[in-house]
Amino acid sequence: MVFDIKKRETLRKRLEGYLNEYREFYSEYALDEIEENFLNPYRPIRDSSDVLNQIYAYLGIFDVEKDNAYDMLYGLYPCDATLDMIELASDYDKDLCILACDCYETLDGELDDMNEWIKYIKESIMSCNIG
Repeated sequence: MVFDIKKRETLRKRLEGYLNEYREFYSEYALDEIEENFLNPYRPIRDSSDVLNQIYAYLGIFDVEKDNAYDMLYGLYPCDATLDMIELASDYDKDLCILACDCYETLDGELDDMNEWIKYIKESIMSCNIG
Protein backbone atom coordinates (compact mmCIF):
# COMPACT_ATOMS: atom_id res chain seq x y z
CA MET A 1 0.00 0.00 0.00
CA VAL A 2 1.37 3.39 -0.99
CA PHE A 3 0.28 6.57 0.79
CA ASP A 4 0.53 10.11 -0.50
CA ILE A 5 3.08 12.45 1.08
CA LYS A 6 0.58 14.14 3.40
CA LYS A 7 -0.77 10.82 4.74
CA ARG A 8 2.76 9.41 5.15
CA GLU A 9 3.77 12.47 7.17
CA THR A 10 0.69 12.14 9.38
CA LEU A 11 1.40 8.45 9.98
CA ARG A 12 5.09 9.19 10.63
CA LYS A 13 4.09 11.69 13.34
CA ARG A 14 1.74 9.14 14.87
CA LEU A 15 4.61 6.64 14.87
CA GLU A 16 6.79 9.16 16.72
CA GLY A 17 4.08 9.56 19.36
CA TYR A 18 3.74 5.80 19.65
CA LEU A 19 7.48 5.33 20.07
CA ASN A 20 7.67 8.12 22.64
CA GLU A 21 5.26 6.10 24.73
CA TYR A 22 6.39 2.52 24.03
CA ARG A 23 10.05 2.67 22.89
CA GLU A 24 11.32 1.13 26.12
CA PHE A 25 9.49 -2.11 25.36
CA TYR A 26 11.31 -2.71 22.06
CA SER A 27 14.79 -4.10 21.56
CA GLU A 28 17.32 -2.22 19.46
CA TYR A 29 16.81 -4.85 16.75
CA ALA A 30 13.05 -4.21 16.73
CA LEU A 31 13.57 -0.44 16.66
CA ASP A 32 15.86 -0.85 13.64
CA GLU A 33 13.16 -2.96 11.96
CA ILE A 34 10.59 -0.24 12.62
CA GLU A 35 12.80 2.57 11.35
CA GLU A 36 13.89 0.74 8.21
CA ASN A 37 10.55 -0.73 7.19
CA PHE A 38 7.71 1.44 8.51
CA LEU A 39 5.52 2.09 5.44
CA ASN A 40 8.28 0.84 3.16
CA PRO A 41 6.74 1.07 -0.33
CA TYR A 42 8.87 -1.87 -1.50
CA ARG A 43 7.59 -4.18 1.21
CA PRO A 44 3.86 -4.98 1.14
CA ILE A 45 2.10 -4.28 4.44
CA ARG A 46 0.66 -7.78 4.46
CA ASP A 47 4.20 -9.19 4.47
CA SER A 48 5.31 -7.18 7.51
CA SER A 49 6.94 -8.50 10.65
CA ASP A 50 4.96 -8.95 13.85
CA VAL A 51 6.63 -5.83 15.27
CA LEU A 52 5.37 -3.69 12.40
CA ASN A 53 1.98 -5.40 12.46
CA GLN A 54 1.55 -4.34 16.11
CA ILE A 55 2.23 -0.74 15.19
CA TYR A 56 0.13 -0.80 12.02
CA ALA A 57 -2.80 -2.18 14.00
CA TYR A 58 -2.37 0.38 16.78
CA LEU A 59 -2.16 3.29 14.33
CA GLY A 60 -5.18 2.04 12.33
CA ILE A 61 -3.24 1.50 9.13
CA PHE A 62 -4.91 -1.85 8.47
CA ASP A 63 -8.30 -0.15 8.64
CA VAL A 64 -7.72 1.39 5.21
CA GLU A 65 -6.92 -2.01 3.71
CA LYS A 66 -9.67 -3.34 1.48
CA ASP A 67 -9.55 -6.77 3.13
CA ASN A 68 -8.53 -6.19 6.74
CA ALA A 69 -7.45 -9.65 7.89
CA TYR A 70 -5.81 -8.41 11.24
CA ASP A 71 -9.14 -7.62 13.02
CA MET A 72 -8.53 -10.52 15.35
CA LEU A 73 -6.65 -11.41 18.46
CA TYR A 74 -3.64 -13.55 17.77
CA GLY A 75 -0.90 -14.87 19.93
CA LEU A 76 2.30 -16.68 19.24
CA TYR A 77 3.14 -18.72 22.30
CA PRO A 78 1.04 -16.52 24.62
CA CYS A 79 1.70 -18.69 27.71
CA ASP A 80 -0.29 -17.35 30.66
CA ALA A 81 -2.23 -14.93 28.45
CA THR A 82 -3.93 -17.76 26.53
CA LEU A 83 -7.02 -17.96 28.72
CA ASP A 84 -7.32 -14.15 28.91
CA MET A 85 -7.16 -13.98 25.12
CA ILE A 86 -9.99 -16.48 24.82
CA GLU A 87 -12.12 -14.44 27.19
CA LEU A 88 -11.32 -11.14 25.43
CA ALA A 89 -12.11 -12.61 22.03
CA SER A 90 -15.49 -13.57 23.38
CA ASP A 91 -16.11 -10.24 25.14
CA TYR A 92 -15.25 -8.19 22.05
CA ASP A 93 -16.57 -10.61 19.42
CA LYS A 94 -13.19 -11.02 17.72
CA ASP A 95 -11.72 -13.89 15.78
CA LEU A 96 -9.00 -15.70 17.67
CA CYS A 97 -5.81 -17.39 16.51
CA ILE A 98 -3.37 -18.89 18.99
CA LEU A 99 -0.21 -20.88 18.42
CA ALA A 100 0.10 -22.65 21.75
CA CYS A 101 3.40 -23.18 23.49
CA ASP A 102 4.46 -26.04 25.72
CA CYS A 103 4.47 -24.11 29.01
CA TYR A 104 0.89 -25.02 29.72
CA GLU A 105 -0.76 -24.83 33.07
CA THR A 106 -4.29 -24.03 34.16
CA LEU A 107 -5.05 -21.64 36.96
CA ASP A 108 -5.08 -24.53 39.43
CA GLY A 109 -1.79 -25.91 38.05
CA GLU A 110 -3.23 -29.36 37.38
CA LEU A 111 -2.40 -30.15 33.75
CA ASP A 112 0.82 -31.86 32.83
CA ASP A 113 0.68 -32.73 29.15
CA MET A 114 -0.07 -30.94 25.88
CA ASN A 115 -3.14 -33.04 24.99
CA GLU A 116 -4.83 -32.14 28.27
CA TRP A 117 -3.91 -28.47 27.78
CA ILE A 118 -5.42 -28.41 24.28
CA LYS A 119 -8.57 -30.10 25.59
CA TYR A 120 -8.77 -27.50 28.37
CA ILE A 121 -8.35 -24.64 25.85
CA LYS A 122 -11.07 -26.11 23.60
CA GLU A 123 -13.43 -26.34 26.57
CA SER A 124 -12.65 -22.71 27.44
CA ILE A 125 -13.38 -21.64 23.88
CA MET A 126 -16.64 -23.57 23.77
CA SER A 127 -17.76 -22.12 27.13
CA CYS A 128 -17.25 -18.63 25.69
CA ASN A 129 -19.20 -19.50 22.54
CA ILE A 130 -16.39 -18.63 20.14
CA GLY A 131 -15.02 -20.92 17.56
